Amino acid sequence: MKRLIILLFVLFYDAVHAQTINIDWLVDNSVYNQSTCEYGGDLIVPTAPIKYGYTFNGWESFTPIEYLESTGTQYIDPDITLNIFLKFEFESALSSIDKVQIFGVGGGSMDGASIRANGAGQYFAIYQAYNHYFPCNIPIDTKRHKFILDIYNFEAYIDDCYLVMPGTYPVNETNKKIYIGAYSQEGRVNLGLGWIGKYYNVKFYSKNVLVRDFIPVLDGDGVPCMYDKVEGKFYYNQGTGQFIAGPVIGGN
Repeated sequence: MKRLIILLFVLFYDAVHAQTINIDWLVDNSVYNQSTCEYGGDLIVPTAPIKYGYTFNGWESFTPIEYLESTGTQYIDPDITLNIFLKFEFESALSSIDKVQIFGVGGGSMDGASIRANGAGQYFAIYQAYNHYFPCNIPIDTKRHKFILDIYNFEAYIDDCYLVMPGTYPVNETNKKIYIGAYSQEGRVNLGLGWIGKYYNVKFYSKNVLVRDFIPVLDGDGVPCMYDKVEGKFYYNQGTGQFIAGPVIGGN
């Protein structure tokens, strides 16, 4: 059954407008309806939209935030496995430069695909088994960077620095799960080799088709998590503790 995903964005105002909430109700990324209510008051839901061939499954309520920050014990399972058709893309800022793996799969003598923060102890690196590749020798730091590892098209980027990957990449370690916030060592969650820092967004493609488009949000109960705009669903922490929520987008 086809689904019609409706997104609710809530923008809070402080100072003079501290009690006012402006709401945009979106259908297919276009504003369907707008409403204003008082904080703590009743929320009046607009009439459900009608679209031929689709079934309305209700309103999804969340508040977009700038990032999710891990302290080293939180991770999300996006239900994605490493394979030769995969491309993953994300923006991240490390809180600690001591951790080894930022994102990916590997372990032992197996041939994986990952992005590391210990490239010779100095640079961010793309990793394949015991081979390291250093696009433009970007120093390891705690600034926000964009990382792309495109296995399907044999290319990688760190920020604007481009790298052509070997045509045999990766050889083994396919069909092992990839996690957001944890390193997948031979398919198992390894938080010890994981990642401490902020995720601003995460995207996964299969054969150049977007299959996951994660943004950091607070759900309707205020829980920090990721929202997948492709599936229209929330993904929650599978580790211990809770992600640190970044500032509300548009908030003060």
